[in-house]
Amino acid sequence: MKPSSFCALCTSNCAFELVGLLLSLSIFHTNANIYIISDNETKKIIENITPQPRLNIHWVIELDEYKGLNRFKMEQQNIFGTFLKNKMKIMRVALKYNKDVLLLDTDIIITDIIDDIDENKELGLSRQYISEEFIKKTGKYNAGMLWTNSIDVVNNWENIIDNDNHCPEQINMIELTKHDYFEFPENYNFHYQNIMKTDESKEKIASYITSKPNDTLYYKNKQIKCIHTHFHEQKLEFLNNVLINHMVNAKMYKILVLGYSRCNIKNRKNKQTI
Repeated sequence: MKPSSFCALCTSNCAFELVGLLLSLSIFHTNANIYIISDNETKKIIENITPQPRLNIHWVIELDEYKGLNRFKMEQQNIFGTFLKNKMKIMRVALKYNKDVLLLDTDIIITDIIDDIDENKELGLSRQYISEEFIKKTGKYNAGMLWTNSIDVVNNWENIIDNDNHCPEQINMIELTKHDYFEFPENYNFHYQNIMKTDESKEKIASYITSKPNDTLYYKNKQIKCIHTHFHEQKLEFLNNVLINHMVNAKMYKILVLGYSRCNIKNRKNKQTI
């Protein structure tokens, strides 16, 4: 089953990444409903991009107070956990009008149709394929991708936020497994931490990524559904280059353009700030 709706959280600091999420989502889920909680600046940026995403975008403008604040600044002020509760707020809005919702972080790019939802469950979790050392620090599940059809799941997720942890909405997500849940397979939410924080070498992980000409990307022979990375960050250059080379081989030019656009928009923004 496909999700009946999507949602995301974004402020203008990350609007350049939201562009990639929306345009890639519109390729594989054309005319889907997506609910975005943001500030006014983000809405303005998205409404002025060309081409426009072929999506039904529903805006909730409630984040102007966070304008100009990045994660580091919010952690310094001990408000990052409070900020992330807006993920649950926008999920509640989506569930008011749809039978289920898939939350996606803005630094995700969709690379295929998302259609492995188990509608008989209450919750879909995205496991982190990282070392036990980092699981203890950040949690077993990744908070960048979560599906549910239950308000109870959303409420319980908000209640377990730990403001004293670097990953406040994520560290305690194991507690959500008291709900009837399924796990997204490894070819979903392919995360940069899968390479950076695993027991296997980055070269070994990279060897699992393959492609076919005029086709798409694969991870362990399963079609990659979405990629979770920052294409503009130098520390992720190894993974990004592996992905880009395979996209070139697969002739995934639309997705390639979105990746390069993220880098260019971010670089222009930095130059304007200097």
